[in-house]
Amino acid sequence: MKWSNLNTAYQIQKKILKNKLIGSYKVGASNHSSARFFGINEIILGGIVSDNIHFSKVDKNYASAELELVIRVRCGGGQTNGYEILSQHFGVECPLSEVDNPDGYAFLCVADNCSAGDLIILQDYYGNYSESIGVYVNDIRVISGSFDSLRFSIDSILSKSLSIIKTNDLPHGEEVYIATGGLTNNFSLNAGDQVEVRFE
Repeated sequence: MKWSNLNTAYQIQKKILKNKLIGSYKVGASNHSSARFFGINEIILGGIVSDNIHFSKVDKNYASAELELVIRVRCGGGQTNGYEILSQHFGVECPLSEVDNPDGYAFLCVADNCSAGDLIILQDYYGNYSESIGVYVNDIRVISGSFDSLRFSIDSILSKSLSIIKTNDLPHGEEVYIATGGLTNNFSLNAGDQVEVRFE
């Protein structure tokens, strides 16, 4: 029941995103905790408009935020896997829920654009997807995380995401950021906070 009719849900989402410039897609259910909440085996997506992508600055208060690996890809072309990785970054995804979904219905989440809100791009990432990490806000460690939180490899998350975009004809440019899923639990941010990620 929770997994039913996602193609229909994506068509609803497509209408929400119509005539908007989409600069990123956030991935849901790619980590273990969100997959349990939604009761699904695959990932889900929501589009983030370009105006809601920020670089390093925390401009407002966020009651909920989570650290993610954010990858900028070029879609299509002659690449064997259908995409080219252009850059990798740590980022903070800050959801904006328009519809209450306490029972974790995947259809409702997708139709609500997966509560896509803001995306804050932080420092570049040059690791190997295996590190333990700490999030520091104003030089104070607030939460830790790990790539072990993710259920799939980064390559698999990218491939699955771009397949959903293509299959459902969701809007995107030649280049798009993919926020691959939560590496930490939720934390909060206030306007003016300085956020840094450190390896542990």
